[in-house]
This record gives sequence, C-alpha cells and structure tokens, in this order.
Amino acid sequence: MSPDLCMRRRVNRMLNQRPLLTEAEWFEVCCKPLGITYSIAAFLYEHLPQYSGLDIGRVGLSDRLEADLHWTQVCWFDWQITLCHDFCQVFAVDISEVFDECQIVTIEDLLIFLDQQCRQDVVG
Repeated sequence: MSPDLCMRRRVNRMLNQRPLLTEAEWFEVCCKPLGITYSIAAFLYEHLPQYSGLDIGRVGLSDRLEADLHWTQVCWFDWQITLCHDFCQVFAVDISEVFDECQIVTIEDLLIFLDQQCRQDVVG
C-alpha cells in the first residue's frame, strides 16, 4: 500500500508554517535536552523523510505520529520494517523483535526508544 499523497501534502502544508531546522539545530532543540545522542538524531533526521515524505526539520517532540502527523497514512505501509532494517544496518542493533509502533505516540517517544535500544546494546 502506498502513502496517501493528499494527506502527506496536507501535513506538509501544516508543517511549512514552522521554522525549518537543520540537522544540527534539530539535535540542539529536540534531542540534546533529552540526552539523545547525535547519531540517533541524525539517523531520524535522515531516515524519517524517506518513510514519510515529511520535512522532519519542522517536526517537534510533542508531535503525535497519528493524531498530528497522520503517520500510517503518509508513510509507506512497511515503514516500521524498513526502520528496523535501517536501524540494524546503521547501529548493528536488531530492534525488530521489540519495536511496537503502537507504543510510540510522539516523536519524543520514538527518539527515546531508539536511543535506549542503542544504549542497552552497548551495556548488554
């Protein structure tokens, strides 16, 4: 199933009213205060637009994936599988068994989850 391009345009129009942050600015504003590593921020900044077609530099921590960004409508149907694959390729951490998109409500939740997975792999 392909993305709903009308919904994607609608969400991008809403996001266009916000300032566009560079990767470094997005890290400073959204990730650094949470203690998220730069590598996780850079990963999401690069990969989320590939799955969703949304400009992540305009997305904030409190944006809810479904209620605000209409994530399942704007993304490719297999975005979560691709995310797990890409994450494993970049960080050598397989999250496919523990990633549950139903538990991820906001962008902040996604950042924290991915950061924790990397930290657990280093510790474990």
